[in-house]
This record gives sequence, C-alpha cells and structure tokens, in this order.
Amino acid sequence: MEKSYDKEFKLYAVKMVIEWHWHLKNVVFGNLEYALFSVYSSFYMQWRV
Repeated sequence: MEKSYDKEFKLYAVKMVIEWHWHLKNVVFGNLEYALFSVYSSFYMQWRV
C-alpha cells in the first residue's frame, strides 16, 4: 500500500512540475509580448508626431 501511494505521489509531483513549467513559460512569453508591444507602440507614437 505504501509503495502505490509513493508512486501516485511521484506522478502527481511530476505533473505539478510540468504544469508549473508551462505556467512560467506562458508568463515569460506573455511579458515579452507585452514589452514588445509597448516598445512598438511608443515608437509608433514618436514617428506619428
């Protein structure tokens, strides 16, 4: 019984690590997109004036 519980816990831990990895990746890429967009819009405003 102890072994099967340990196995389930390991699977759960791996799943959590993968989910967190994707979450962090999305956060990083989201911030990168936002930064690029803000830089682009500031350049656009400068060129328009």
